[in-house]
Amino acid sequence: MKFTEFSHTFDYSLEKVLEGREARYENREWWPEIIGSEIISEEEFEGVIKKVRSIKLENKLPTNKLFKDSHYTATEVSKYDTNNAEYSIESTLNSHEKLLLFLEKSIYTRLNNDQDKCIRTITLQVNVKVPLIGIVAEQAISSEFKKLSDKDRDTINQYLASKYR
Repeated sequence: MKFTEFSHTFDYSLEKVLEGREARYENREWWPEIIGSEIISEEEFEGVIKKVRSIKLENKLPTNKLFKDSHYTATEVSKYDTNNAEYSIESTLNSHEKLLLFLEKSIYTRLNNDQDKCIRTITLQVNVKVPLIGIVAEQAISSEFKKLSDKDRDTINQYLASKYR
């Protein structure tokens, strides 16, 4: 099993970054890898907004060679704690669950309590349950996911720059 953690900073407020992140589901020209999404449930309780979303994504991870998929589905559970200004997401792949565990946890908070900057910390857990190649596949998936996350950070920044600068 491979665990990876990394962070991205944004020169925008938490609220604007969350706006940019949410825009991915409506703006395919900015995020073409998202084929579609559907909100399964949404609820609010004591300042916490929780959404469960099903997402269909183009497969850009090395698993497309291993499992021969051009797309995959994921379940995303997000919670926005408005009282503590923290947004958390847990995403799991639904494809090939018996052979692949892929769990992404992201937490968005203000950077050092700065109202105008935000940080996203991502923890990734990958377990490829294929004998002989599992460890190599886990490393490849983690490495490629990091590159895709860096690209996502850049896209969010570009999207926000087009709206606010």
